[in-house]
Amino acid sequence: AISPHQLERTPLLMMARTTNPAFFDAVITAWREAGIAAAPLEVAEPSVEHLLLAVAAGAGAALVPASTERRYATPGVVFLPLSSCSPACQVVVISHPERTGTATSAFLQMARAVSTPVREVELTVAG
Repeated sequence: AISPHQLERTPLLMMARTTNPAFFDAVITAWREAGIAAAPLEVAEPSVEHLLLAVAAGAGAALVPASTERRYATPGVVFLPLSSCSPACQVVVISHPERTGTATSAFLQMARAVSTPVREVELTVAG
């Protein structure tokens, strides 16, 4: 594992905030909470492939979801878990209240069990 302080002097590479605002903000917040001034460098193309190629080229380090390691094998890139902080972002689950099959019901039950809901809202459509 590697801590944010070990990366403090390494350029932080990220995709543009518009690509995934919640993740971008979570990374910046995690860095600030660790007492590090985050000054991310945005890669030119908004894709994970380009981000990893920039890392492989030695341009800096990138924070990516853990699932990225399973999906992208990139020569020259080493994936390490981040210690001492855990960037978090808000996730929203939307379902139709009258069309929940067994799988959807099980997923919603699991999501409620492992999350801290901000609020649950039921929406209606007029018309």
